[in-house]
Amino acid sequence: MSEPFRVQLSALQHLLQHILDSLTLPQQSEAVYPFAHSIDQDWLEKIESEGGVVNHDLELAFADHIVQKDTLKRLITFHEHGPSLEGVIDVIEKYWDGHPNDPLAKWVEQYAG
Repeated sequence: MSEPFRVQLSALQHLLQHILDSLTLPQQSEAVYPFAHSIDQDWLEKIESEGGVVNHDLELAFADHIVQKDTLKRLITFHEHGPSLEGVIDVIEKYWDGHPNDPLAKWVEQYAG
């Protein structure tokens, strides 16, 4: 993993860990952001990239929470905090393919930078 990406991923992890405690801390089974992730094999056959499948899953998970879609920096309104949301870091780290143009790197760059 490149050092700049590692720094950005660490910054994003810090931000997610320090989201306001006033947000809901759900039970794992009720989490809005369930990031205990496994690759959907049907999507993998279509997309042919694990990172692409995860990118698709992130788009689905956050689609209803993204505001200001017409700007260069998209803002996400979070509805909960805790391990289910923070798990996105582990998923990105596991499936990032190492290339700076990978869609997962773009997620990290956009929201950590």
